[in-house]
Amino acid sequence: MKRQNGEANKRQDGANERNINAKLLADPQWTPYLVLPGEYVAPERVVTEVPGVPGKRPLFVLLDATWSAARKMFRKSPYLDHLPVLSLQPEQLSRYRMRPRCWRLIWRCSATIT
Repeated sequence: MKRQNGEANKRQDGANERNINAKLLADPQWTPYLVLPGEYVAPERVVTEVPGVPGKRPLFVLLDATWSAARKMFRKSPYLDHLPVLSLQPEQLSRYRMRPRCWRLIWRCSATIT
């Protein structure tokens, strides 16, 4: 019985989180951008600059997960479908180095790399 209640609570928590996220993204004070590599979406959704919009502030959405999990979250989150994707284009190579134990692709997380 406890296991069923735990699973139901997880589903409810996920639904509540999606509702909160959808409300935040729909709030007119924000201009939301999903920060994700442009290669994951159709080219027409990709932007490389954030233009200033009077009366609105940019809201950057980062999916905190490994890249493979972030792609899955992106595909399974329809409330992100309308957002432009901000693809970062560095002007120069970073001097940041990944820690050796994180070098394998499976361990690379979006927050670690960005």
